[in-house]
Amino acid sequence: MPVEDQPLIQALRQALRAPSGIDFLGVIGAILESLESVESVDERPLSLPEFAETFIDVNVAETTAALHVLAEFTTDELLVARIRRELAGRRQPVPPLLTSLPQLHVTQAWLLTDDLGDADNYLFGIGGLPETASLAVLVHRHAAAVTDASVVPADVDELRADFVATVSGGAAPVELNPADARALLESAMADPPPTVRPCGCTEPTDTWPVFRPLARRVCRTLPTGGTGYPTQPFTAEQRAAVCAQITAHRFYEQGGFATEPGSTDQTLLARVVDFAGTAGFTEPWRWSPRRLEELLGDSLEWGLDDTEVDALPGLLDVVVRVAGDHEGLSAETIGATREALEDLTEDFDLDLSGGFGSPLAEILDPPTGERAESMLRTLRAGMGGPVALDALDTARITPLVDVPVEAALSLVPKGAEQRLREADTLACDAIDHLIDASVREEVRAAFHALLARLADRDPAKAARGKPAVTAAALIWAVARANDLIGDGDEPPLMQHFRYGPNSPPEADLPPGLVVKNLVAHLGVGPSIQPRARALLEACGYSPETHGMFFTIGDPALLIANKRLRIALERDWVRKGVGDRT
Repeated sequence: MPVEDQPLIQALRQALRAPSGIDFLGVIGAILESLESVESVDERPLSLPEFAETFIDVNVAETTAALHVLAEFTTDELLVARIRRELAGRRQPVPPLLTSLPQLHVTQAWLLTDDLGDADNYLFGIGGLPETASLAVLVHRHAAAVTDASVVPADVDELRADFVATVSGGAAPVELNPADARALLESAMADPPPTVRPCGCTEPTDTWPVFRPLARRVCRTLPTGGTGYPTQPFTAEQRAAVCAQITAHRFYEQGGFATEPGSTDQTLLARVVDFAGTAGFTEPWRWSPRRLEELLGDSLEWGLDDTEVDALPGLLDVVVRVAGDHEGLSAETIGATREALEDLTEDFDLDLSGGFGSPLAEILDPPTGERAESMLRTLRAGMGGPVALDALDTARITPLVDVPVEAALSLVPKGAEQRLREADTLACDAIDHLIDASVREEVRAAFHALLARLADRDPAKAARGKPAVTAAALIWAVARANDLIGDGDEPPLMQHFRYGPNSPPEADLPPGLVVKNLVAHLGVGPSIQPRARALLEACGYSPETHGMFFTIGDPALLIANKRLRIALERDWVRKGVGDRT
């Protein structure tokens, strides 16, 4: 095949024809990211120097342009010198943006965020470009990781003004000194340390890995010595100081919460502050609805007793008010957050109001109106739709049957097959050691059903990460959807909810899976939830959080215990609305 007709050269040619050269930077960035995405150096088809040699061996306009960019994106000094020698003898015209990359430097650096600190955006004005070019690099950081980046041929001052005008609740932009800008961006781009727990961190977009090499190049033009994001969680002293500030506030006193050390309220407050003091996102005074939802989901793993569960919604309301006062937020912003908290904790309150081990049908009247409709929507989401929910028959619910994944894995590419088989081996071992015997085989069956679907839908995405992370993420997804996440000593909170005499006996409820035990057993970091959501989406699912419940929408992943409880709750709720659809 002639060089000009090769797919890579054609892709480079198409990007090269774009007017600004930005598309070409993205193509080279995507190539570099694809090389780096293979974690084992031994498994990479080519090293970066070997890949660069393929461009050096082909003297055409497309490879000349690519070499100009590679020389700026790599830090391998020997490779840069090799490329520079080759380029000295080439004469093909290259877009001015690409030839001016060695002069690229940052003229302005701004931090753009919102009042509630849900995400940070870094806006960099870029100088040293052709007179006709005006370039800005915008990097988006949510929780503890960068998840998006874009390169815009626009004036940085205009972009900053547009951001302030369009982002609701936008805080005033902060101009960063160059050293701090570098430290913040580098720490945001780094892999989260083991202590980071970005529970609701959004999955990176396609443009983030594409423009990561350019963001790194921008960082290298800035001076070192600045202060980045914290790399350690709160110390005991920091936690105590924040707790003391909240306890001393008039809102805490007005809420009637206890101030004595060791009291239920103080113990619970310390747990909330610990969550706020997670490394990489140590911000105790910013509480957005998204972050409150993350905390409520995380609290399912705290092993709370009845008293603490009852106290948590009210305590969080006080924390939101104290934090808003501390930050000087508007009454409108604080009020909107409190309303969101009330919605989030509505399920939290109702589900526990009957007490553990007591049939709700004997204590509460069935819900009516919008409350009942909301509960039914959650049940439909869990089963994948109204038809599947209606089809549940409490007398005919049977355990999941494990189906070997050999056939599904044998159809995927060799490299992906090996990684998925390794993930399967690791997961089965973890299930054997960590899941209670009463539900172990059904959890294994659900895991295999999920793994087989992943192998069929998107094996490349599954194979992109470490097999141990894939195993941990899929086990977490199955356990979370089946209400099996807990503290290990007692059945998880939601296993206790009872809707009549046909509910599973208390003695038969399985103890919970402790997430920290799962990640420790598999030797991975604790931030597996974003990976789990990404893999579920790769399977074609739309995972959702409904109050305390996590839904995937596939009954093939639900153990008999969970399906029975869904059916019983369905019947109880429908008593209040007469709903049969």
